[in-house]
Amino acid sequence: MSYFRTLLLLLLLIWPGQALADARDYWERSLTWPATPRRIVSLSPATTEMLYAIGADKQLVGVTHDCNYPPQVQSKVRLGRFGQIQLERILKQKPDLILVTADMGQALEPLRRLSVPVVALKTPDVSAIEDNLLQLGQMTGKATQARQLVQQMQQERKALKRPESTPSVVYLVWDQPLMAASRSSFIGNVLQLSGATTPVTAAAPFVHYTQEALLKADPDVLVVPASLAQKLQWNRAPYERLKAVKNKAILAIDDDLISRPGPRVNQAIAQIAAYLMKRR
Repeated sequence: MSYFRTLLLLLLLIWPGQALADARDYWERSLTWPATPRRIVSLSPATTEMLYAIGADKQLVGVTHDCNYPPQVQSKVRLGRFGQIQLERILKQKPDLILVTADMGQALEPLRRLSVPVVALKTPDVSAIEDNLLQLGQMTGKATQARQLVQQMQQERKALKRPESTPSVVYLVWDQPLMAASRSSFIGNVLQLSGATTPVTAAAPFVHYTQEALLKADPDVLVVPASLAQKLQWNRAPYERLKAVKNKAILAIDDDLISRPGPRVNQAIAQIAAYLMKRR
């Protein structure tokens, strides 16, 4: 059983307010956990949004410069950029819990030097976001709020209208080198829940996608982050040969909504679904 599942099980079993003395963090370290954390440092925009969404923002004492939502987060102390750990700044906040995302990988290593529990959330798909919200709710004393939010998110997706057919969609992550999100990624699951499918079937979540592979896939629709859409030149190779470009079936979507595995994910799903419905 992964550390995440073990920790969530422990959280569900203990009484509210009881310290997690035998729980283990991201590196399987046995540390003293706060019964209810009062000084949380969030080093990921996704975890920051989650804390605000469940009403645990008053326990949040530090965030990154990339944490830009909700607007109220601007009042929080800034501790550097996402993926750039600045231990001195973090220590000044005297955290009793540090929240990160597992995709930060080796960038997390400096946090080993601190005797503070580090929880690294994994989000391979949309359901994992809901698991993460429930976990954070248990950890912060906001279990009821987290449960209500998850129920609301599930109801929203259940009520969502999707196209009857299943259009082929490629989500381009970057252009130099050309990269795309695969079915194995969180974004691939977002596409699936919006009523689409992606021809990018690699095991890795994000892959280098050759021009030849893109032309062979020739998707019905291209979805790209808004920041990338501004710089791509669709009238040049290889894009001008694509069916989606010829039909002007290109959806530019807010970078944070589509790439940030947080509580606003349904907005990304709804936007893509609405666009696909419009193009039926």
